[in-house]
Amino acid sequence: MKRGMMSRWVGFTVIATAMVGGFAACSSDDENVETKGDAGPGDATVVDGGVLPTNDAAADVRPDQGALAALDCEVAIVGGGPGGIHTAYKLTNPGDGGAPTGVTSGSGVCVFEKNDRLGGRIRDVSFGPNPDDVTATGAFRMYDNQYTYALANELGVQVVTPDSFSNLRAVQDPSDAGQYFGYSGDAFKALYGQTLNDDEMWVKLLCGDQVPKDGTKFPSYSGIDGGIGTKSTLDYTKSVLGASGSQYFLDQNRFRADWTSEVDAVGYLEYGMIDYFGAGPIRYPIPGHSAIIGKMRAAIEAKGGRIFLSEAVTNIVSAADGFTLETGAHAVHAKQIVLAVPHGAVARIAGDVTTAIAATKEYKNVTSAKSMQVTHQWDKAWWKSNLRYPNLAKVVGGDLPDGSAPILRADTTIMPDGTCINSIEMPITAHTDGLKVTRTVYSDNRACVDKNLSVYGDGGAAGTQSLNDELKKSLRILFPAVFDGSANEPQIVKTDVNVHEEAWYYLKTGATANGVTNKSLFDWSVTPVAGKKLYLVGDAWYPLGSGWANAAYISSIRVLNTHFGMTLPSNELQPVACP
Repeated sequence: MKRGMMSRWVGFTVIATAMVGGFAACSSDDENVETKGDAGPGDATVVDGGVLPTNDAAADVRPDQGALAALDCEVAIVGGGPGGIHTAYKLTNPGDGGAPTGVTSGSGVCVFEKNDRLGGRIRDVSFGPNPDDVTATGAFRMYDNQYTYALANELGVQVVTPDSFSNLRAVQDPSDAGQYFGYSGDAFKALYGQTLNDDEMWVKLLCGDQVPKDGTKFPSYSGIDGGIGTKSTLDYTKSVLGASGSQYFLDQNRFRADWTSEVDAVGYLEYGMIDYFGAGPIRYPIPGHSAIIGKMRAAIEAKGGRIFLSEAVTNIVSAADGFTLETGAHAVHAKQIVLAVPHGAVARIAGDVTTAIAATKEYKNVTSAKSMQVTHQWDKAWWKSNLRYPNLAKVVGGDLPDGSAPILRADTTIMPDGTCINSIEMPITAHTDGLKVTRTVYSDNRACVDKNLSVYGDGGAAGTQSLNDELKKSLRILFPAVFDGSANEPQIVKTDVNVHEEAWYYLKTGATANGVTNKSLFDWSVTPVAGKKLYLVGDAWYPLGSGWANAAYISSIRVLNTHFGMTLPSNELQPVACP
């Protein structure tokens, strides 16, 4: 199932309202974290799947206590998101991957995480009194043919199949002020004067006559005529589908950042082909992805691996026998470094190697999306009501047939006063249903996210209330039979606001013309500076799978096999032929 149709999670800035504990900027492979707002009633507590480490007494030394404490590590991993933690896990628990070279004991592996928790984008939040009463506000799901699924099974994490559901779609008619509702892409074709539906357009974009193919139908997007190497995804959709067809296609896709002037067409089409035609069924880890992080953390610490939380690496300098790193507490000597931080964070770390990386064409040709998730807990399970749109005069393509699966998702382009929901997902597992939580906002429309944030302001109770008041306007448009402004209208019990500045990654428009491809970027990231034992890990360097923790894990595996002599299955995504 295509990410733009089904799911993407997601390098970023998190703004959390009503959360326990303040965050500093995070150095994980997926996230820069900042908190706004004061903790108060309705707090949502972030879970990382473990307790603070107790095996590093030197971490008690802080700058106000004197000089930085000296620390020796064979491998320093900068960033405790999925890629960084996975690297530490396999170095300390190699299993069938073979003993890693360059690591003589578990204590030689050190992880430095700027945040006060592990997980990066894997950010599960507590919505109840029990340890497992959490729901995902970052990483949410997986495909069953991804390495993430195999890793969950390896670690004994429960994974479930989601419930079947119907999808309400709502659009602001681009030609007038009307609002229309329907239950499939087919329903909206006539509104835009189109003969193809959105699925058929996906096939045309990925495998149409304009795409050269070899004898076995594998596409070669760089061979498309018309200067494809300099085109964005938006340029490409307009050239293939026409202006009105492109608008229809974009309005039917809940991921808006994929199709903009910033994203390289060839790089994205290579990703889209694999994700659209090669994806497996969706699965959900229970209680969330933090269970995977927690299991890996426990395994690392059981073998003596050292994890330092709330400890940002600010400087990395080459030394004769490795590197010197500085944090707020330690002067670290390391023979090798795994740099598992977001793309943007690399340039914010001082030092000769990071400066060299940031100056390369590969680094300069990566861009990212900005996204927002707002999670709500409710006083009642309102999604169990009849959510069909009641005014059939505004419903295109006919009413949802009797006996259909319940409506548990709605996607919308309607933006009252410039704010938006973009996509709302109601509970599709028994776990989230029991918690009465919805992912009410899932948006990567940058203008919409920024507008929502302007309403939210500095957070706290007032900012949260202002944002929720605006979001309820969208809920009253989508579900007027339930959200009717009456005393019986569902009430929000808790709110969590999560904003990802670097949500997922793409090649930047023109990357192809500049000689940077998905493959060349990934190959470069393994040894970004010749002669230096510093390696990049994270989904920024593997855009073929970006948007999933899976890409960070695959990046980790490539580094482990290349530089630590391990023999883990690569799990790299394989090309897919056109039908």
